[in-house]
Amino acid sequence: MLLSGAYDETCKTWDVEAGKMAGSYDTEGFVQCVGWDFVDANLFYYGTSRKVLGMVDVRMSEQTPVVIRNDAMVNTLYPSRDGIHVITGDAQGMLKVWDMRSRQCISAVANSPTPMPITHISIGRRRTDASRRAVDDYDEPRYMSVNSYDNLMRVYDRGMDPPKSDLRAVHALKGFKNKNWPIKASFYCGSGYNSSIISRPTATDIYSDGDLTPNPEYPETTEPREEKSVLLATGSADPYAYLYNVGEDSAELMQRLEGHTDRVYAVNFHPTKPILASCSADCTVKVWSPSPSRGKKKAIL
Repeated sequence: MLLSGAYDETCKTWDVEAGKMAGSYDTEGFVQCVGWDFVDANLFYYGTSRKVLGMVDVRMSEQTPVVIRNDAMVNTLYPSRDGIHVITGDAQGMLKVWDMRSRQCISAVANSPTPMPITHISIGRRRTDASRRAVDDYDEPRYMSVNSYDNLMRVYDRGMDPPKSDLRAVHALKGFKNKNWPIKASFYCGSGYNSSIISRPTATDIYSDGDLTPNPEYPETTEPREEKSVLLATGSADPYAYLYNVGEDSAELMQRLEGHTDRVYAVNFHPTKPILASCSADCTVKVWSPSPSRGKKKAIL
């Protein structure tokens, strides 16, 4: 079943195999984001321009949604794998965790020093995260990336018990353009691509768009070490997609993907394979796959 939300103020479910609409649900405001519940396949969530976080049970004949009032437009959401919590990013730059049982916000964190709208939340994990706790499909991935209008993509460590544990900001990635456009990102969470990075824990985590080296103002005082990392891709307001290599202590711009001729609104990795799809205002969707190794790094071609 496919779920969609639109500016006609409705959410719709679609039977993909039959090629027809299965249900339509009215909302308050333009639908900015949608997502299925991870545990109960009959529940979905949506966020709207009228500051609503909604929950719909498709089994209910009356089709009356549960409505929670936020204080800003809900631009993006992520249903947690526990089936209880939903994380939202809003137009005031706040990351909020909602308990859907009590309909209450249980935590709120500002993504940036000034209120800049958040456009997307993406969740991902490294292969070595299993060493911290038993990882299966119902365990929460450790990393969260957040796109916002200040041309930065922040990466958070979600701690040992997300989403209840505190967020820790670990990287702020530059190079792409996000200002004034609803740009989306994606982590690669499959096992078919083994990535690593040379980590220097005391070096800055912010990289320029001109090269792939850390800021020279920060001394590299510790012995470099190699650590497992994860791939993170993002669209951009320029005609490129950007691919980052993200570790716990270091991150780097790995590649700029060239091929589109207009804004790249969104990217999305295949669930299990190192294949990336990108969609653009040039009215095309492009699919990218790994090329042979170039030096010490593999590239997406």
